[in-house]
Amino acid sequence: MGIDLRSFLESKGAEYAPFDPNRAKNIFQTFRDFLSLQCYKIHIIGTNGKGSSGRYLALSLLQQKKKVLHFTSPHLLDFNERFYKNGALISNEELRKAHEFLQQFPSVQEASYFEYMTFLALVLAQDVEFFIMEAGLGGEHDSTSCIESDLSIFTSIGIDHQEFLGQSLEEIATTKLNAMQKVAILAKQKSQIIGEIARKIAIKKNVKLIEINQEYEKKFQNVLEKIKVGFLQDNFLNAMVAMEFLGFKIPLEPMVLDLRGRFEQIASNVLIDVGHNEDAAYGLQKCLGNQKVVLVYNSYVQKNIEKILEILRKNILRIEILDVNHPRIIQKEELIKILQKLEIPFCNFQNINTSENYLVFGSFSVVEAFLKGGYV
Repeated sequence: MGIDLRSFLESKGAEYAPFDPNRAKNIFQTFRDFLSLQCYKIHIIGTNGKGSSGRYLALSLLQQKKKVLHFTSPHLLDFNERFYKNGALISNEELRKAHEFLQQFPSVQEASYFEYMTFLALVLAQDVEFFIMEAGLGGEHDSTSCIESDLSIFTSIGIDHQEFLGQSLEEIATTKLNAMQKVAILAKQKSQIIGEIARKIAIKKNVKLIEINQEYEKKFQNVLEKIKVGFLQDNFLNAMVAMEFLGFKIPLEPMVLDLRGRFEQIASNVLIDVGHNEDAAYGLQKCLGNQKVVLVYNSYVQKNIEKILEILRKNILRIEILDVNHPRIIQKEELIKILQKLEIPFCNFQNINTSENYLVFGSFSVVEAFLKGGYV
C-alpha cells in the first residue's frame, strides 16, 4: 500500500506551493487520457462569493434531479467539505479510491496541496452530469484551469492575494478574467474597469459574455428579496443567471445554503463569517447596519488589516484577538499596533459572554480555530 491520502497531503505543507503556472497542466497531461469527463464543466473564478455562488448553483441543479459535484475550497473542519457530491460531502471511501487512482501516476508526486485536491475532484467528477469547480486564488494559471470549461462564472473581483496576482486591480482582474472560455457570466462589479477588461478579453477570445445588471435583478426580484443577507443575494443571482442560461426553471424559493461560515448564525448571539478582505468587510458592514458587535478577530499578515477594520469600525464594540496557529497569521504585537493606531479597544479572546453579540471574522483559519475551540 502507498501513502494514505491524509499523510500525503500533510507532506505537501502549505495550501499554495511556490507558484508554477505550468505544473498542474503538465501533470494533468500525464493522466487525462485515463479519465472520462463527459460532464458539463462550470468554472467559478473571482475574489469573493465563489463558494456560495457555486453551492447555490449545485443546489439548484440538484433540484432538477441532476448529478452534481461541487469542488470548493478551503475547508473548515475536514477536507471532505471540499467535495460536495449529489447533496452530501464525499465519503472517505470514495476519496480513498480517487487517491489510489492518482497514485498510479508518478507525476502527481510533484503536485501542490491545492493542485492535488483539484486532481481528486477531476477523478470524482467522472460519474456526474455537472461539475462545478471553484478556482483557488487565481484564474488563468490556477490548477482548475487545466481542463476546458463549458461555462465560466466570474464573481465579484477585488484586491486580494496581491503577493500572487499583482498589485493593481487591473492586474488581478486580468489574470482572473483570462480564464474565460466559450461562455462567461460576469457578476455585478464595484469597479467599471472590471467590465471593460472582461469585454476586451471576451472579444479577443471569442467568448459569449453575459453581464449581470439591474435587469436581471428585477427579473429575479421575487426570489432575491427572500434572502436577507445582501452579498448572498448577489451570489444567488449569479447562480440563477447560470440556471437560466442552462435552460432550467428558476426556483420560486431560495434554497437553504449548507455551506459553513457565510454570515452564519451559530448561536443566538454569535455570527461567523469566513471573509478576509476589504470587499468582505463592506458586505458585513452592510449586513450589520447599526448593530454593535464584539469582533473576534485575527488575520493573515498580507491583508490590509487597517483598512478592513476601518470599514467595520462603527460596528465594533471591541476586538477580542483569537490566537490562531497558522504560518501566515500576523504577529500579535503587529496587530496590537494597528488596533492602538485605530484606537479600537481590544483584549485576548477567552470565551463567549451570553449578554453580548459576537462576530467571528478575519479568515477561514479564524473561523476554523473558533469552531474547533468549542466556544458555543
